[in-house]
Parts: sequence; C-alpha cells; structure tokens
Amino acid sequence: MVAAPAAAATATVQITKTGFVPNKVTIAQGDTVTWRNVEATTHQVVGDDGSFASLALKTSDTYSATFDKAGTFKYHDTETKFRGTITVTATPLPVGSVTLTTQRQSVVYGSSVTLSGTVSNGQSGEPVVLPAQEAGQPKLVQTAQVDTTGPGGSFSFAVSPTIRTAYQVQWKTASSRMVSIYVAPRVVLHVNGHGVFSTQATSALSYGVTSSCSSA
Repeated sequence: MVAAPAAAATATVQITKTGFVPNKVTIAQGDTVTWRNVEATTHQVVGDDGSFASLALKTSDTYSATFDKAGTFKYHDTETKFRGTITVTATPLPVGSVTLTTQRQSVVYGSSVTLSGTVSNGQSGEPVVLPAQEAGQPKLVQTAQVDTTGPGGSFSFAVSPTIRTAYQVQWKTASSRMVSIYVAPRVVLHVNGHGVFSTQATSALSYGVTSSCSSA
C-alpha cells in the first residue's frame, strides 16, 4: 500500500513597518506562503524572477503563493526596499504519481506559457497527455497535447489558452493536480495624426466600448 502524501502546509509572513517578518522562510514543495500586511501603508509582494506577484496590499490584506518547485526564491516589496527569501526543499514523489507546475499563472491573450512536471519513476520515454478544461466547460477535454518524458522523468508542454483554462497531466493511472492559467486581454494604445489616443483590447471575448482622448 502506498502511503498518502503529507498535507501541504502554510507559512505566514507579516509585512511590518520594518520589513518582512520573518524575511527568510523554509518550506517543502507544495507548501504555501501567505503574506499579511499588518501596518498602515500599502505594500506589494513581487518575486524577483516574476513567478509570483500580489496586488497592492492594504492594511490587513493577504496574498498567498504556492511553491511547487524546489529552489531559492527571492522577492521584494515594490513600495519599499524590503526583501525576503523563500527556500523550497525537494520532497520525493509518491510512487505512481505525476506533478504539474507552471512558470506563471497568467498570460496576455495571444501569448504562451510552459507547463512542466515529472513522473515518479524518473524514467524517460513515458507517454503523458494533457487534457484541458476551458472556463464554462463541464469537464476536462482530451487535447492533442501528448509528450514523452525526458531525463529524470521530466516533461513540458507549451500552451496558449484564449480564456481561463485548467490543465491536468495524465500518466498511466495517475493524474496531476489541476493548474489554472488566467488570460488577460491584450491592450494596444494607438494615436492618429490628430493626436487622438485610442485603446484596443483583444481577447476571446468581445468588447463593445473603445476609449479615446485627445492630446493637449
């Protein structure tokens, strides 16, 4: 019998007037870090590598990020010089399991993002498939995305979702966790010969309003 994996944990970091407390956190793969702003001014938590970023956090606001890859992740506050470090330790995969992670959780319409993972037996040449579920669909749908694992049992898929889409890798009888990618409209600013600016938003949805203004 295969033992069930340990439940994921959450570490809390407070944003104070003097910095992140604690400013160095060690967690295991799959664990979550939650930042809480406990002081009066606004802060924004951003990973140095761009892999995670919060909105502007007002007093008592929180932001959480889950770390699925082992490594050291440095981050900062865009409003101050505060800096912090998250160290993620590797944990062995349960037998007969498959992982799936994303390099980022959102893309601009028309862009792509890479999903990657590993099968637990660490073997190359293993077939893996990538079903997807777009927003509004009742269930996962089999796509044409099929890959075979490389060294160490690793694989990757490049995807270009047009609306919010959830992905899940299937390997033999195992399925990974669901990974959702959010899609932001592609916004372009235009200016004509009369100095009139206009914006154009492109996405899978239709937009009935175009905004414009004239330069002084």
